[in-house]
Amino acid sequence: MFLTFLNNEKSFSKEILKKYNPLDIAYSIVEYVLLAIGLILIFFSIFSMYSVFTGSSPAPSLIKVNDIKISIPGIGETTIFSGDAISNIINMLLWLILMIFIASGGSRIGSLGVKLLREIKVEIKKED
Repeated sequence: MFLTFLNNEKSFSKEILKKYNPLDIAYSIVEYVLLAIGLILIFFSIFSMYSVFTGSSPAPSLIKVNDIKISIPGIGETTIFSGDAISNIINMLLWLILMIFIASGGSRIGSLGVKLLREIKVEIKKED
């Protein structure tokens, strides 16, 4: 469908077709789309990490840990660490790792778009 759009010369004005090849227009669209996708992924991961670490939204509950208890003779059973607190810390760390991975992927996709946007100029010098 996209190639049909490119092959249809009525899609572009005659002035644009005189200046640019339709494939060049398609490549520039792809370059900007890659850049936009990369930036969206990076900003999503930053916003998501910020909202989880400030407490506005909870981290996804992936791991549930029980309380860590110890029994002391004469006193009874004492809770050392709360299972909810440990679960929350582990889930936040896992969310942080996932968001770093997504931001890294967004960085790679965005840098690919930027690399495609740059024009490569090659100059050939003749030796006399």
